Amino acid sequence: DHHRKAASNLRANIVFVSPTQVLNQLSNVDSVKSLRLIEVLGQPVYQLQYFTNAAGKTVVKNQLAYATTGKLRPAISRQ
Repeated sequence: DHHRKAASNLRANIVFVSPTQVLNQLSNVDSVKSLRLIEVLGQPVYQLQYFTNAAGKTVVKNQLAYATTGKLRPAISRQ
């Protein structure tokens, strides 16, 4: 994607919470599709894709969470 900035290096002294803390805040997680550590506005963020069942159908959902606190982050808008 030409709009995406090249990945930067994260500092080695950052203390991360377990991604399990993030998953425990989400409802109805069936399984994890992917988990990435990315940087958003200078902050380390977990980018999760997970499967959930909604109305009898399996759906892939996306969630961002701050990697240092586990707090869920709102979706990124283009504005």
